[in-house]
Amino acid sequence: MSALYEIRPYLSAHRIHRTDAPPGARHVEQHADKAIAEARLAILNRQAPKPKARPAVPSPAKVDAPTKSAELPLDVAPAADLSVLDQSLGAIATALGSGAHDAHLGELLEAEQNGKTRKGAIAMLESRIAEVG
Repeated sequence: MSALYEIRPYLSAHRIHRTDAPPGARHVEQHADKAIAEARLAILNRQAPKPKARPAVPSPAKVDAPTKSAELPLDVAPAADLSVLDQSLGAIATALGSGAHDAHLGELLEAEQNGKTRKGAIAMLESRIAEVG
């Protein structure tokens, strides 16, 4: 079996690289003492390289497909999209003016009061609640 690793000198140190690594590639280890570097090289060349761990991904056959019974009942309203509050005041004003968030204005106001507490955003939400009624 050919060597998997080799020692390459670098300034006053000895770096251990993979033999197939191009010049300038990241080293595996670096040691100041050449004897230590040679001992580690011998150990590394005796061991097979560790395979990179892959995240466990369930196979498509094991994944349960969503069923009709898993869907929300029709009488349950979806939760408010609070991401609109992460935007600037101008973007919030545009989003509120479009009327897309009118069904959740109370939830948005509560989230803003418990979050960033920006006076301008709270005033816009309160104004829109009064406007919509």
